Amino acid sequence: MRPLSPEEVEQVKKILRPLRWAPLLMLVVAVLFVGFFFRGPVRDDWRPLLIPVVFFGIGFWGAWRRKAQIEADLRGGFAETLQGAIEKLWHSKQEANIRVDGMNLRVERDIYRSLKKGQQVTVDYLPRSRIALKVAPRT
Repeated sequence: MRPLSPEEVEQVKKILRPLRWAPLLMLVVAVLFVGFFFRGPVRDDWRPLLIPVVFFGIGFWGAWRRKAQIEADLRGGFAETLQGAIEKLWHSKQEANIRVDGMNLRVERDIYRSLKKGQQVTVDYLPRSRIALKVAPRT
């Protein structure tokens, strides 16, 4: 483990910025959704609302959990280093990921584009949230 540099702290804060509002925004949307349906066609039968409320609840919990993990890493102020070969690369619309030495790590898209499967790398990452701060090829 090593302490986070000021540049890495700023990088983490940049990642955290949109996540600060995500749980609150999801809660507001869920309340408006439920309020609209209780006011309208589903006044007496609330069972159709159960699935969307559960969906928003799971989304709210997931966003809050991710935010809490990143904040805990920031409070801890340490990063861990991992060395090994990239076993798998994949991405979705929101994030890009790599697997190194059996551990899944989230990486930025510009870093992801330069990586290849089987490449030997050294990764500095946040231990709880598993966000890669720096990925450097090993020679």
